[in-house]
Amino acid sequence: MHQSASSDIAPDFQALFESAPELCLVLRPDLTIVAVSDSYLRATMTKREEILGRGIFDVFPDDPADATATGVHNLRASLERVLQSGASDTMPVQKYDIRRPAADGGGFEERYWSPINSPVFGEDRHIWYIIHRVEDVTEFVRLKQRETKHEKIAQDLRSHAARMEVEIFQRARDLQQKNIELEMASRAKDQFLSGMSHELRTPLHTLIGFSELLNEQLEGKLDEKQKRYLDHIRKDAHHLLSLINEILDLSAIEAGRRELRRESFDPALAIEEAESSIRPQAEAKSIRLQTSIEALPVLHADRLRFKQILLNLLSNSVKFTPEGGRIRLDARVNPGGVTISVLDTGMGIAREEHTAVFDKFHQTGTTTKGIREGTGLGLAITKALVEEHGGSISLESEPGKGTCFTFTIPAERTPSP
Repeated sequence: MHQSASSDIAPDFQALFESAPELCLVLRPDLTIVAVSDSYLRATMTKREEILGRGIFDVFPDDPADATATGVHNLRASLERVLQSGASDTMPVQKYDIRRPAADGGGFEERYWSPINSPVFGEDRHIWYIIHRVEDVTEFVRLKQRETKHEKIAQDLRSHAARMEVEIFQRARDLQQKNIELEMASRAKDQFLSGMSHELRTPLHTLIGFSELLNEQLEGKLDEKQKRYLDHIRKDAHHLLSLINEILDLSAIEAGRRELRRESFDPALAIEEAESSIRPQAEAKSIRLQTSIEALPVLHADRLRFKQILLNLLSNSVKFTPEGGRIRLDARVNPGGVTISVLDTGMGIAREEHTAVFDKFHQTGTTTKGIREGTGLGLAITKALVEEHGGSISLESEPGKGTCFTFTIPAERTPSP
């Protein structure tokens, strides 16, 4: 962890990190421990001077007396996925027992954790560190193992979901102001806060995980009322997670923290993958999905964000196209790259709204189900991603006559070595 030397009043980020309430470890790519929060030390019954500079699996081995222990294997696999993909990896709830100090009798103590591993990139876009953040959910698991009544658990989860909804949207609203303050901070500070942004999502992953455990009815059958409560909890939690992801995604783009990872790829293959992902939604409404793809040039662009643009537009068309309608995707070559159009036979958009549809939180109307869905951020994110690639996006539409979104992506050459 690096401390800013920009002024006499610069915060001591190492001290802030170590005193944070979250349970966090910072690892090098070789999986040696370089920093740890006080909360993590307390939760794992370890001392900072005894674990810094050591490999994580030397400090936290599996219980040799437990032949079914999988903690080391699962955590190692997650860390390797982060190093290979450069993306955060959220793990399911893990049973990973902790070794007790000799003064406390030695042996291992049964523990359950909800972990997430996130990369921290250096200026060279290589991974410098991995932030390993966990939430100790042992007491919750033990409560379940003591066969507490399912109705009480469901009520507790629903109350927790309601509190989380208020807290998450409060934090999301505050995030924009914090980004303004963080613009003057050092790169180390930005990297630290980028990793900690997952604190908004980790509790929801835990909530979803335990609601799914309850739904499996391993500890006994649920009555119809309990099933209905549990279904509300699960759906609302997934909805909240989707809203948070969209808000955080747009905030990252606007703050300039989202950098394109350009690579050379065949856009036709990416289009086919996006079409395959959206086809089940279209078929559920008996919508005919067609594509027409010319021989396209290789793009040097961010493949993941390119697919996100396609999925946003196709998903929008499915949402606003009635059953039995049609959606057509055309991809063709233009003098500078690729032009893609998504045309549907949906409800259409009034001309006076053609510019506003790309504004944040703007919603043009209800879907074919007669309800408003989402945050109104999808098209704003899509426009930002297209423009980050040096392209442009436009639409043609009339109420009752469908909509056609068209965007271009330049076919940039791969930079010379």
